Amino acid sequence: MKKRSDWEIYLEILDTLKKMKLREEEIYKTNIMHEVNMNWKSFDKHFKYLEQKKFVQKNNKDYKITQEGKKLHNTLNKLNNLLT
Repeated sequence: MKKRSDWEIYLEILDTLKKMKLREEEIYKTNIMHEVNMNWKSFDKHFKYLEQKKFVQKNNKDYKITQEGKKLHNTLNKLNNLLT
């Protein structure tokens, strides 16, 4: 299995948040971590970056993608499509 780059991890986290929202699931960090198949230390580092840059924000008990996060998701999706 090849190692994922940071931007691939960010895309996968944002994808997972979006899918969980559509399924109307409660979005907790541990659920996201399991979905993206990462250990806690690595996941938390990447997730905190998304929070600090305001791409993701806490909403009561769970998390949501901000408008800037949606823009980032679209940009990373385009990049992913170009490279794969």
